[in-house]
Amino acid sequence: MQAGFTREGRHWFHEEGRVFLEFPSVALGTNEEAGERNFGSRTVLIISPEDLIVDRLSAWLYWRSVLDGVNAYLLYRAVHAELDLKRLETRSNSESVDTALVSVENLYAKYRGTVPDREEMEAWARKGP
Repeated sequence: MQAGFTREGRHWFHEEGRVFLEFPSVALGTNEEAGERNFGSRTVLIISPEDLIVDRLSAWLYWRSVLDGVNAYLLYRAVHAELDLKRLETRSNSESVDTALVSVENLYAKYRGTVPDREEMEAWARKGP
């Protein structure tokens, strides 16, 4: 255990802080970018929020993963103020998930950035983009 995290394969958990980390590969995709996040005195290199959203949108659209649809919305909502919306649009177009992004943006606008109740959120994600 390091810094309170427990490792299970490529997954790291911090129960008290309710943090989950995944290290799926050693390199980013061709069009993906890295970002930085500060945690106390440490800086961690992460996949950009735009690329992470596009990844979740892809899983939602192509695999019909309800959980990934919900996660795409929650991530979009959590980092909306810092998103490079132009880059997000460009990346969603390049991965052909622009319809899924529009669905997330519409839900965000409808709820003014809040989280719908659980039943409505699940119904929205099950319906798909």
